Amino acid sequence: LVGQDRVLTSHSLCFRFPIMTIAIALQVGDGVVLGTDSATTFVAADGSVSNVFFNAEKMVNLVKGWPIGIVTYGLGNLSGRSISSLAKDLRRRLSGEDSLHRDWALDETSYTLVDVANRVRDFFYTEHYEVAFKGLIGQPVPSDEERRKNPRPYAPGLGFLVAGFGAEAPHAEVYAV
Repeated sequence: LVGQDRVLTSHSLCFRFPIMTIAIALQVGDGVVLGTDSATTFVAADGSVSNVFFNAEKMVNLVKGWPIGIVTYGLGNLSGRSISSLAKDLRRRLSGEDSLHRDWALDETSYTLVDVANRVRDFFYTEHYEVAFKGLIGQPVPSDEERRKNPRPYAPGLGFLVAGFGAEAPHAEVYAV
């Protein structure tokens, strides 16, 4: 765990359910390369795949013109909105354009990537995920067979790779949230 015990590093990330997205953060000498697929899978109540679309936006620059980005995998929407749409709200906060959340604005001269990763976690997990799946977080995820026999709500997986450079960082960093 990194920074105030709130951000998971990629080596400790583990899911107990299938994730179908390709999400890559390749850290190299001069930076980091992010990559992802664009498929979105819709699953029926019985756990079967009902449709697949190949136009999802899973990679977002968090502050226009700054070297900070995220790649998302797992759950495709929260609070009735796509993850990419919510990420644009987060971008407004981090850019100082959201008058209700001025304290979220990053200082271009001193921000760190750990700070960014913690804000990604606070925004998506605390503000949206915990609200949407209240009472379900921490419960066992049913197997595909269990979901077919007895459909019930569960908290699906949602993850982010947060990557880029801090204001004064000599090297790129990658965090899994």
